[in-house]
Amino acid sequence: MPAPRGGALVDLLRRPALVVGLRLLGDHLADLRRAWSRRGERTLSATGAALAPRSFDYSRQHFHDRHAMAAELLHGTDYVRAMVGLHEMARLADEWPDGRQACVDEICAHLRRPARSWSAADRVLRRQAVALLAARLRPQAKISWQGCDLDLQGAVLDGCSFVGARFSAGRVDFGGAEFSGDPVYFTDVEFAGAVVSFVGARFASRVEFTGAVFGGGVVDFGGAKFADGTTDLSFTIFRRGIVEFTGAVFGGARVDFFGARFCGAQVVFQQARFAAGAVRFTGVRLSGGRLSFRGMSLTACAVDFANASHTGGVVVFSPGPISDALPSAGRSWRRRSRAQAGTTKSQNAP
Repeated sequence: MPAPRGGALVDLLRRPALVVGLRLLGDHLADLRRAWSRRGERTLSATGAALAPRSFDYSRQHFHDRHAMAAELLHGTDYVRAMVGLHEMARLADEWPDGRQACVDEICAHLRRPARSWSAADRVLRRQAVALLAARLRPQAKISWQGCDLDLQGAVLDGCSFVGARFSAGRVDFGGAEFSGDPVYFTDVEFAGAVVSFVGARFASRVEFTGAVFGGGVVDFGGAKFADGTTDLSFTIFRRGIVEFTGAVFGGARVDFFGARFCGAQVVFQQARFAAGAVRFTGVRLSGGRLSFRGMSLTACAVDFANASHTGGVVVFSPGPISDALPSAGRSWRRRSRAQAGTTKSQNAP
């Protein structure tokens, strides 16, 4: 009676040559599986190389294609397509670390473009672009863009918000930017190591820096023009780094440092021109660092140092008519600074 088919299969599997062959086939399949999982590796076996997909090259080309498509949409003239391109560019920056800076550059390039018509749709698109940047610069962002350079030179910023952003590295350039229209918010921003430039920027609306922390790096307002509106730096903390207002022009705006704390940074108003408007240093506290007004010019601008306290650090005023024109609190602050300079200058001056 013939053996059942199962028994024949068992006998077949007991043959040594077949067992060895099956083992070799299993090993070969395992090698192929490992080769497929190592994306981008070029050390595959001869058989595996013929079968494995070139996933690394495909992914790179895929990202470049997505970048080109998103840029075309973003810089087009149709609002809906531009909004789609903006969100696709942000999504691509999240997914493509090696190309993140290139994606951020495209978003910034869109913000630098002259406004086509300042229509409601155009304003929404610009504000959304800033919102996408700011969301990924906050400490709680799931995917951080901190360290990327932001080139916003000459951009017109209207009704934008960087609230809670942290600039910890890289270069952030608002040089020549115009802050006009609706308020722009830098509330609770932390400058913690980046080089941030507002050189030559024009402040013509309300710009809020309330509660900002200057904790390192360089923040440069050199040559900035405070022409109109209010720039509010109330309750800011100048802890470390350098903050420059060299050559800034206060020509009609209200600039408010109410309750600010100077406790280690170098804050320089050298050659600044206080020509009109009002600048309030009411209630500021200086406990360290250096605050310099050397070479400043004061004409029709009201400068107020009421209730300012000075317990450490160095304050430098230019002698002569400029410092004599300061209010009584400012003059007493200057005299106090001279009296304390012998004990604080060696510790705080550069």
